[in-house]
Amino acid sequence: MQRILKASAVMGLSSVATVGLSAVRYKFIALHLGAQGIGTLGLLVTLLTFGVTLFTLGLGNSGVREVAAGEAKGEAQSGRSRAAVTASAWALGLLGGGVGTVLALLAPSTLSLSLTTLERSVLGLTLFASTLSAGQIALLNGLGQIKQIARANIYGSVIGTVATLVTVFSVPALGVAAALAVAPLVTAGFTSWYTRAQVRELRTYLGAGTLWPTVRPMLVAGAAFSATVLISSLTQLLIRRVIEVRLGVLDLGYFQAAWTVASVYLGFVLNAMAVEYYPRISAFAENHQVLDQHVRRQIRFALVVGAPVIILLYSLAPSVIELMYSDTFHAAIPVLRLQLLGDVLKIPGWAFGFLLLSIHQKGWYLVLETLWNVLLYGLSLVLLPRFGINAVGIGYLGAYVVYYIVISALAFFIVGFRFDFRAGMYIALVIAAMLLLSSLPNYALGTAFNGVLVAGVAFVVGMGLFGWTRQSVGLMTAGGRLAQLRGRK
Repeated sequence: MQRILKASAVMGLSSVATVGLSAVRYKFIALHLGAQGIGTLGLLVTLLTFGVTLFTLGLGNSGVREVAAGEAKGEAQSGRSRAAVTASAWALGLLGGGVGTVLALLAPSTLSLSLTTLERSVLGLTLFASTLSAGQIALLNGLGQIKQIARANIYGSVIGTVATLVTVFSVPALGVAAALAVAPLVTAGFTSWYTRAQVRELRTYLGAGTLWPTVRPMLVAGAAFSATVLISSLTQLLIRRVIEVRLGVLDLGYFQAAWTVASVYLGFVLNAMAVEYYPRISAFAENHQVLDQHVRRQIRFALVVGAPVIILLYSLAPSVIELMYSDTFHAAIPVLRLQLLGDVLKIPGWAFGFLLLSIHQKGWYLVLETLWNVLLYGLSLVLLPRFGINAVGIGYLGAYVVYYIVISALAFFIVGFRFDFRAGMYIALVIAAMLLLSSLPNYALGTAFNGVLVAGVAFVVGMGLFGWTRQSVGLMTAGGRLAQLRGRK
């Protein structure tokens, strides 16, 4: 458990630095290039995410398991596993970069999304770097080299931010391209340096022709998870395209601003918890009674940690948007608040999603993620003529309401998960508190006092309602208790 906490702390600090520096880049793009610059950067990032998801084939997840399992089976298997991940990373990176560049340069204007020739070329190069580093980071993660991953991410973010600021000031027309490409290229450079020994080792296995039997099942294992991310990336791309065509690039920039704020903060919290949560529940996949206890406590723990942050961001949305972008981005505030309401339901949905993966229900996981994306796109498309950019926020909230109901029912039928009335009550109280903040006078709505007060009350109420200090913390952090539960399995 000490190793998990240490690794989480290192990656947490790395993530804070990466997110903070990313916010600085977005801030300068917003100030000097306006909503149009933010919208263009958002389109490029969405295309990049889609491409990385498509060409990595889930290597970032399956590669970690392959290397870690190989290390436990002796040098022969561990060497083959390292070589398989290394070869896959380079092969997929070159494939993605090459295909991405050709498509970006040759695609018709309806697919290129009003990008310049330079931006399309840079997109292909960035796709190569991002795909390559994703596989190399999986290799380093499987080998337990967490500090090297943190260093590569931080160095990439620092150099990328400095390069973006210099470019925006000196050659503004290249600012968006620099903001997109420099950080991934530098990160890939450092991950390539940290994995250079595995590249030398690769030559032995390439000559023997023994890698494909290891590579094939590894890529197949990552396909299901990769498919869900791919669907999500495609949905984001389609939504951005619809906004650009129907509302214009300015509204696209407002949407990108709201989406970035809503996704970064909660994604950081949930990803940090997933490092420990997913392996833990996977260990009890066959014991549904114990699994029920772990999922229930994880949902409560995540709500107590995440809900006060959601409330605080909801209250301070105007200040946060202005701080991260500029005072011309106020149109993003209603969208952000609607997304934050949906994020309250995203927390238990996230826990249930990992539950399905842990018990090998990848088919249902894929179906539910597809359902959410279809609802988000469909509702946004239908409501856009009437509500404008706010339609996406309404669609986001509506999609999570349906998703939460369906996945809760599915958890009951598959593993017998009983509805947690205390968690349901807490969710209702949090949403009520957020709506209460909306009803306050305008002069008080954005004050730090209201946000901190309500968030603090929510935290205390959650601790009292769940008995957090007595139950959840003990289960999450006490190795002895975890070992005791393993003994009962």
